[in-house]
Amino acid sequence: MKKILLSLVITSISAFLPAQVKNVNLTLNPSYTQQVYFQFGTDKQTPVPVADWDLAFLNGPSPQDFATRINDAADISVYKAASVASDWDNINVGDEGSWTKLYNNEKEWEEGAFDTAGASIFAGWGTYNMATHKIVGSVVFVLKYSDGTYRKFMIEELFYGYTCKFSTWDGHNWSADETFKLPLTQGTGRSFNYYSLTNNKLVESIPVDADWDLLFTQYYSYYKNITMYKVTGALHKSGIKVAKKAKGDTSAVKDPDFSSEINTIGDGWKELSGFSYTIPDNKYYIKQENGTIYKMWFTAFGGTATGNISFSYEDVTNSLGIIELEDKSSFGLYPNPTVNKTTTLVYELNSSSLGNGKVSIFNLTGQKVYEEAITNQSGFYSKELNLYKLNPGIYVLVFQAGAFKETKKLIVR
Repeated sequence: MKKILLSLVITSISAFLPAQVKNVNLTLNPSYTQQVYFQFGTDKQTPVPVADWDLAFLNGPSPQDFATRINDAADISVYKAASVASDWDNINVGDEGSWTKLYNNEKEWEEGAFDTAGASIFAGWGTYNMATHKIVGSVVFVLKYSDGTYRKFMIEELFYGYTCKFSTWDGHNWSADETFKLPLTQGTGRSFNYYSLTNNKLVESIPVDADWDLLFTQYYSYYKNITMYKVTGALHKSGIKVAKKAKGDTSAVKDPDFSSEINTIGDGWKELSGFSYTIPDNKYYIKQENGTIYKMWFTAFGGTATGNISFSYEDVTNSLGIIELEDKSSFGLYPNPTVNKTTTLVYELNSSSLGNGKVSIFNLTGQKVYEEAITNQSGFYSKELNLYKLNPGIYVLVFQAGAFKETKKLIVR
């Protein structure tokens, strides 16, 4: 009963603070010749031609962290052509029928097509050397491009970076081997390094992780659990979680509803009916790492003729009400934005949340500007926060009690 009251209090207060709906139009271009990275809040769009890059290499924190993905949107197929490195000189494009086609994992970034080749439990494309702590490549891959170009490719070694080689088929013979080394350059701000074999160079056109939330692109999906099929959809970046509510589902959004699977939005927001697309009335809730939650719904899709995608979204961090977490504890703020630099914290704790309780407020540079202890006994409470010392602006409020920890955006006026 107290939790229902808490939710009603926040919902009723936030009803006076309607969120602003933003309408977004973006395009992948006719025939999907570009990908688009999108960021909520800023509405920033970063288009990237699909032909810019072929491979993406994970920037892992340790010397053996790896994941190598193919650019599905560029219509490049990956095949396992040989299981031993010594077969490099024996690859014949006439044997294509015996090669094994590989695909990126559509649910997580950290497993690319090359990682599924099965060379070892540790790495799909090579084996771990316990003496040198290097992963040594053993699988020979062949990349087949949409224009008929073939390239054989190997990751020869991974140790604080990738050492790779490749060769291009000219219709009769393989070209001289080309090599490149790609260090784990985490300072770039990107989870992956992107590389073009066509131009044999590192690609910088992809935005840094901080500048995007969703990637609109083409990728391969296990279509209806029958076969791998190229689809057009949206993948979210690591660290973001998404909850989907289908038409007719009026239940509250709860913490267990949010998924880290990057294709939670995927391609299911549209349906092909005859020769045109219809848009089901699905809602998607996108939860960023800082606790901000956006509600998103699609409104139009032009298909391959235009590549146009339209959707709307709004910030529902405060108006959503209580998101019930797994330990059943919850909290909210009202009003938000504050009135006369005052807001009320309402919260309910269960026994698993007992422990040191506090509320902390940080400015956007990460500096703590406010902290206060709170009652840490189980039950329902409210507490007024007087923020008269804070300058008007946007802050991040962190509420913590024992195992329970959650953040909300706070606007001080």
